[in-house]
Amino acid sequence: MENVCNMTPKIYHPGQVLCPKYSFLKVHISITTLLLSTVLCVLILTGCSPSVEERKRIVESTNDQAVLTKMVIEDSDEDIRLAAIEKISDQVFLSKIATNDYSIKLREVAIKKLTEQAVLYRVACEDKELSLRILAIGRMTDQQLLSRLASEPPAAAIRLAAVALVTNDDFLLSRSRLDISDAVRTAAVDAIKQETYLVRVIIENDIEAQREAARRRVNDPMLLKQINVADQQRAAKLASIKNQTNNDKLAEVALHGEFDLLRLEAARQLNQQEALGKVSSETKDREVCKIVFGKLTDQKVLLVVSANSSDNAVRIAASIKSGQTTWENVFDKASAKGAGLVAIGEALAAVDLFPEQAGAKEGVVQACLNFIKQGDETRIPELADLLDLYGDVSLTEDYLNCGQPDLDVAGRKWAGNHGYDVGSGNGSNRATWGSNK
Repeated sequence: MENVCNMTPKIYHPGQVLCPKYSFLKVHISITTLLLSTVLCVLILTGCSPSVEERKRIVESTNDQAVLTKMVIEDSDEDIRLAAIEKISDQVFLSKIATNDYSIKLREVAIKKLTEQAVLYRVACEDKELSLRILAIGRMTDQQLLSRLASEPPAAAIRLAAVALVTNDDFLLSRSRLDISDAVRTAAVDAIKQETYLVRVIIENDIEAQREAARRRVNDPMLLKQINVADQQRAAKLASIKNQTNNDKLAEVALHGEFDLLRLEAARQLNQQEALGKVSSETKDREVCKIVFGKLTDQKVLLVVSANSSDNAVRIAASIKSGQTTWENVFDKASAKGAGLVAIGEALAAVDLFPEQAGAKEGVVQACLNFIKQGDETRIPELADLLDLYGDVSLTEDYLNCGQPDLDVAGRKWAGNHGYDVGSGNGSNRATWGSNK
């Protein structure tokens, strides 16, 4: 598990320890040894019980699939079972082990030897171990199944592993715009092969992070000229907004601007309270809402927003800012029996509109852990933001160890900003992605 250790200080991460590679000596097997192995094979098949060492010699000396299969199924020693399955090639038997065996290590070996796409897809969808699901995806080549995995919520880690193996640039272009996960959207851009499609990302995509990922991979001089024209057009629109003083026009751009940087700049230029209230109540852009809501101070406008906003999280935030309620009341109500995850998510989204709030940390931390356990992706951006405001070593390790790639990125960012490195150790792991489903 990820671990934060304040010696250097460092954060320690599991699974990245370099394990020693063992070199096995090739030895000549004498006729006597072969005869002994044959006798031991007969003993196995007739139900006798050779010792562990004798059973190890059987595995080393035979390629008899019936003997090896029997040992995989019946032997009580996991090391012997692992050695036996390494020598098995039967895809039907490997499929049974990959999908039904109780041993994680044995399922891992079986998956590594599998080529049957339908079975690998089943493992990718159903196995309880995220690492084995991702391992199975890495063995897949069926583009239809990979595309299906790259589109299915709510496990971004699965979509991330699958999208990297998709070869259809039309599909990847679509996922670069539509996926809820920033990590998956960027991975989709990274997987695009044709530079003409990368140009389309730069021209059409709404989010600067994906546009920048595409820019880095275009080398064709003619295509670079197209990109330069598109960038100049964006720059001109941004310059125009920076000189705009009409709050009605600024509000319109903040709400409906064609790309993210334009909407954000319009939000920064807004200063009239009614216009700020309008954008706060109507925007679907979380970053725009944070900017305009932060500038809202008029009590009457806040009361209007608290009553009329289309987003319940904004109504809650306006109620807090206007003094109608407290964070304690908000989180008590959100965590009450029967309130549901939507109410908790709205509380998180509301607190994300403010600087750090006194009295909110306990509720925020518990709500973040709850979302992780439920495997709900609807508030991932808020969870990432809130780590910056309310995070500590333990919550950072929870993010690093939960199995959600966007939260992993957030955890690594927090670590870097606070002087920690990521390494292996016994880190906090209070919540695993989707463990309560």
